[in-house]
Amino acid sequence: MPSGGGWRLCGLGRLIAAAACACVLMSPRPATAAIGAPATLCRTFTPGATDVDASAASRLAEEAGRAEQALATSGESVPEFTPRSLDLPPGAPSPAARAAYCSAIGELARRGAFGNPLDAPGYLHVAFQYAEQARADALTARVAYRLGLSLTGSAVAMGGRGAQIPGEVEETYGATNDDSGATRSLASNRRRSSMLDEPHGAAACNALLAMAGYPPPGMALSCAAQLGDADTAARADLQMARLLLGRSHMMSGQSDAYRRAAGQVATHRLKVSGERTSTELRLRLAETAIDALRSGEATDPSVSDTVAALEAARAVDDEAGLRAYAAALHGRLVALRDPGAAMPYFERAIALESLRPSPLRLGDWYLLAADADPDHRAADVRSAYAALVSVRGLLPLRDPVTEESTFQLHERRVFESRIADVLQAIPTTSPGAGPMRLTPVQAGQLAGAQDILETYRQAEVSDALGNECLPTPLRVQSQQLRADEIILYPVLLPDRVEIIYLRGGGDGQFRRLQPNGNYNREKVAALVDSLRGALFARARTGWEAPSRELYDLLITPIEGQLDPRQTLVVIPDSTLSALPFAALKAADNRYLIQKTRLVIAPGLAYAQPGSVRAGRRAFVAAGSLDHDVPLSFGTFPKLMNASSEARMAAGWVGATHVGSGYYMKDFSADDLRSVLLTHDVDVLHLATHAEFSGGTDRSFIVANGGFITLRELSTIISDSKVHGKVLDLLVLSACETAVGDDRSSLGLAGAAVQSGARGAIASLWPVDDESTKNLMFDFYAAYRGGASKAGAIQTAELKAMGLKQNPYYWASLILIGGWR
Repeated sequence: MPSGGGWRLCGLGRLIAAAACACVLMSPRPATAAIGAPATLCRTFTPGATDVDASAASRLAEEAGRAEQALATSGESVPEFTPRSLDLPPGAPSPAARAAYCSAIGELARRGAFGNPLDAPGYLHVAFQYAEQARADALTARVAYRLGLSLTGSAVAMGGRGAQIPGEVEETYGATNDDSGATRSLASNRRRSSMLDEPHGAAACNALLAMAGYPPPGMALSCAAQLGDADTAARADLQMARLLLGRSHMMSGQSDAYRRAAGQVATHRLKVSGERTSTELRLRLAETAIDALRSGEATDPSVSDTVAALEAARAVDDEAGLRAYAAALHGRLVALRDPGAAMPYFERAIALESLRPSPLRLGDWYLLAADADPDHRAADVRSAYAALVSVRGLLPLRDPVTEESTFQLHERRVFESRIADVLQAIPTTSPGAGPMRLTPVQAGQLAGAQDILETYRQAEVSDALGNECLPTPLRVQSQQLRADEIILYPVLLPDRVEIIYLRGGGDGQFRRLQPNGNYNREKVAALVDSLRGALFARARTGWEAPSRELYDLLITPIEGQLDPRQTLVVIPDSTLSALPFAALKAADNRYLIQKTRLVIAPGLAYAQPGSVRAGRRAFVAAGSLDHDVPLSFGTFPKLMNASSEARMAAGWVGATHVGSGYYMKDFSADDLRSVLLTHDVDVLHLATHAEFSGGTDRSFIVANGGFITLRELSTIISDSKVHGKVLDLLVLSACETAVGDDRSSLGLAGAAVQSGARGAIASLWPVDDESTKNLMFDFYAAYRGGASKAGAIQTAELKAMGLKQNPYYWASLILIGGWR
């Protein structure tokens, strides 16, 4: 287990903290597994359906029960379920039977039991219509809640070089095609619908019924809150409040409005549900209402009354964790007025949580104490980190109630707080100064800080992949680096930006630069958003100012050590993972890619240099699609330049094969398996539509006949590794890896490493088809000419820069790991 807490335990190992985690990459059920009943019953709503055959409803009810049982017993894991093909007569069974079945099928699809979670909203929307037709309020509420979850967490977004969205969805969201033919993602268009303006209650249910396309998630949740029992309504409103609160962190201009709305939703549910709602849900609602408050703001009496009642209630006294939770919330309410007066409550929460066999939230309560008592902050932060390390193997990837990321909710702040304290004790140095010899104590502190940073980065990758059970990667060692290779490790903290770096060929020690207190995580995130937004719009202005500001912050401190023949390996904080570092512009108007070669790696564990070919010709297996591919959630049109790009990558010039490679026209999953098992492939190049949307089950590439999830692709590559064949580079030239999600490139890198590939090339935004083709032509020309992968990317981008100045056209491609 890596230092600092290591990976979560998986399978039964999570239940036994001492058990070893033995992970096996399993191929997901293929997309065709849902053929039969799900395809015929849950894709299209048929008004007026009745029970033509009495046995039809019975058979479908039995299948729905089997599916619900799989959901109920699976816990956090993917349910074990294979839907049966049911031979049902036309028009049967009844709306209620169809609704119950399609509700279970939709939830199974959402949780990755078969097919793709992108299918889930369609299944559930059909289920909702049948449930409404059957006048089954409890079932309608359950379906509406599941529909809201599917729309909240689903990657209903298609990027790459141009995916067409079905007409009814396009009409709903106002999607338009840009001049390159790429349809904007549904995820982006959904942002146009303000949750503050959505219909509520019965109006939301009626709007859902009338809507042809996918609704905004808040509409479905509002309907569930109107029709459900006390706990269902509380879950729906809690989910809605959490969505609004999350939106408040994204929408700077409307931040306060979303924050207040979140508090109002949570508070309203506390008032109307009262004791009819479970203790856990009441505490969650109270916590969300408190999260929505700013220091000094008045608290609604229903929140404070609920917390006080729960803290004193005998039902809570029976469970130390809930008692601790209530005490911590009471302390947070007191801290809004007087932080110091809150300490007794936080101490009580710590004491109660410590009584639990698995004190899962002990780190949270120690951090509250650290905030309330600055004099003892360092000790409390150390205790918070120690508490987190002791239970990380037991924490689920997702919160079991709200399905939010556990890493984002409970781990990130503990990591950040501990890193901030440890780094503070390490002396700074000037990058131009000679080597600074650290004392043994300082060297130990720096090593400890790096261990924490690496555990932090690996936890981010696990979170981005949606997979808690990953192979332990090997951290790059300083002696592996050459003198022309530099590792840059920026760390974004709530109160400052820290930078540590390592230059190869020296004494092997990282250096800590002077921290910059004028910037913090939020300010840097705003700069990244501003830069990316202007680039997406292909604006001539608006991107240069944030580009230069970010260059000054991140690059200027080491600028004197950069050279076009050197390689800069950046290990970005997650907010920086979506940043096109190549487009950062210096005061002399030169871009960073003109000053050095660039590589991105999510951590030292994912920064292996890769192999050096030493004159050996690389074997490239390349695939493309030459026709439209209709899928249930949209049609992916033929890519005009993909076949010529893939043929070139495989070594074809016209009708002549001049290189070392293999071309797969209209490739399928079987084609990939075959070529990787029968050839010693160095590079796998796929010119196709692709989407990375948080989690290997929700991310996919489009292939002939359907899609291949990244988990399945990882399995295909891993199978070839078992046979002694190691893939040096995975190229997804049409992949949109990080739009709307700054963790996505982390996930792609993790997927590449998880699969056994040493590195990956992908795109940070929807790429221009013609520009990508030219970039890849120039990349392979340089690569086949003997350049390193980082050098070939640099050559291609510099050539493209000479044709089109706007970085939109050349800065999207990034190399992740494996740079030599």
